[in-house]
Amino acid sequence: YSFCTLLPEGEKKMSLLNSWNPLTLTAATAAGVMALRTIQTQLEVSRDAEGVQSYACEVLAVGTMNGCKLAAIDEALGEYPFLIGSVKGVAVDTGVNEQPLSIKETIKGAKNRAEAALRKVTEAKLSMGIESGIFTEDSKFYDVCVCTLYDGTNHAIGFSSSFQIPPSVAKYIEDGKDLAQAVNLAGLTSNSKIGEAEGCIGIVSRGRMTRKEYTTQAVLTSLMAYDPQWYPSKYPASAFREK
Repeated sequence: YSFCTLLPEGEKKMSLLNSWNPLTLTAATAAGVMALRTIQTQLEVSRDAEGVQSYACEVLAVGTMNGCKLAAIDEALGEYPFLIGSVKGVAVDTGVNEQPLSIKETIKGAKNRAEAALRKVTEAKLSMGIESGIFTEDSKFYDVCVCTLYDGTNHAIGFSSSFQIPPSVAKYIEDGKDLAQAVNLAGLTSNSKIGEAEGCIGIVSRGRMTRKEYTTQAVLTSLMAYDPQWYPSKYPASAFREK
């Protein structure tokens, strides 16, 4: 069981967590200890000296309404609890083909998404665009995800790992289908919204990696480029400290 269930409600819960010492809970199970540590960490990072959390950027505009992409952003930002206060997704025009067929076109789509999102969400100071696309090498087709973080002037671009698309799927892409359509036509799935689920990568990896996970990679690698310890940035180093 978890000792979280034994804590009193309201302000008493806060004071107990603040004074809690895991060494005194000798009877705690491993799960209970980890749960308490997680809650205590969340409480500590969610308030400043006045009891209100302050962020380097209060609102992040995102050029998508795709649930998988938004979930990936949420997961990535969990590694940066002091950076972004909230995320607002908006529908935008990518300005590229439904299925980008080069890294250059994929980057352009991500940039267009980020720039359009920043124009739409006027209260945002930062925006993000995510675009998945296909490129070829040695007559083989590969899928990659691109993410850009945009401050109104500069783009910080990050990439996911890439993977080879199976030949049975690639032949439909050559015929002009997008990846989701191609995966369905090849018989790998019957889910027309596979791009919002595990994705092609989730199928061909047999669940070892999902679209959300490889999208999270792209988000994290774009966020790194705003860390002032390594790159020119107007944001404070404190926003990039570890949890």
